[in-house]
Amino acid sequence: MATICQSMGLVSAMNMDDGASSGLYAHGKYMTTPGRQLSNALIVVPRKDKPIQVMINGEKVSFILPPIIIEGRVYVPFRGIFETFGATVSWENQMVAKKDVEIKLSQTNYAYVNETPLFLEAKLRNIAGHMMVPIRFLTETLGAEVKWDEKSRTVEIKDITEIPSL
Repeated sequence: MATICQSMGLVSAMNMDDGASSGLYAHGKYMTTPGRQLSNALIVVPRKDKPIQVMINGEKVSFILPPIIIEGRVYVPFRGIFETFGATVSWENQMVAKKDVEIKLSQTNYAYVNETPLFLEAKLRNIAGHMMVPIRFLTETLGAEVKWDEKSRTVEIKDITEIPSL
């Protein structure tokens, strides 16, 4: 079911029990009337923009949280993007390691690559309990080519098969 939903562009889902506390209201009328008065509602509205897609070496990548644009930069989940590259991720230390490369992230405007501080123009973000990183910083730090296609809202990452030595 998740694969089908993702292929349709859906990025979030909720399991509903379809009991007496649920109803469906659409196009100005109840399609299914709830069995009791409801104190809250789940509202679904059309998107203004297409969802952001991330392609790595021509393959679409999905994340637990969808990519998001903040202040003109595309952010992706820290764990999801690094694990895509086969790196070991330490959640507690916000650190990534593979071979002889170690990248440690912080809430400041610095990341540390093999203990060397690297200034980040865009700071890391904690969204819904997930560390989000600017994808351009990540890919360029790892030596990959990254391109943004505004029309299709797609990030294309090329020439990255593993984390190189820095």
